[in-house]
Amino acid sequence: MRPFSLRPVTAEDYEFLLDLQLTTMRECVEATWGWIEEDQRNRFRERFAPGNGQVIVFDGKDVGFVLVEEKGDELFLAEIQIAHDMQDRGIGSAVVRDLIEKAMGMNLLLVLTVLRANRAKKLYDRLGFQVVNEDDEGFYMRWPPE
Repeated sequence: MRPFSLRPVTAEDYEFLLDLQLTTMRECVEATWGWIEEDQRNRFRERFAPGNGQVIVFDGKDVGFVLVEEKGDELFLAEIQIAHDMQDRGIGSAVVRDLIEKAMGMNLLLVLTVLRANRAKKLYDRLGFQVVNEDDEGFYMRWPPE
C-alpha cells in the first residue's frame, strides 16, 4: 500500500498551494533566474486552476502537489512539490515510483525537467531516470532509460 493519497485540487487549496510554491521553489528559482516575490505570486495566480493537478496527502495532512500531463507516448511530470517539513520521508520517492508504475502500465515514457539548482535531481538519478538533454537551466530526463 502506498504511504500517500492524492485528491483533486480545489479552489480552497489556493493559499496552501501558493505557500507551497513560494517556499519549495524559492531557492531553485532564485539561483536560476533571481527571485521577485510579486512576480512569483502573479505567475501562480495566472496558472492556478481547480482540478488541475493533485494534492498529495500523507497521514491525513496536505503535504504536497503533483501535476502530470499525458502527451502522446509520454507522461510528463510537470511539477512535484513536497512541503519542506515533510521532505526526506520518502513521500516524493513514493509518488514518483507510483508514476513510474503508471507509465509502465500504460506503456509510456515518464519524462520531466529539473532545474540544475534543484536537489530533486538526486532523487531522479536514484530512481533510474536518464538525462537525455540539458541546457544552462536544467536537465531533461526520462524513465525508463534507453
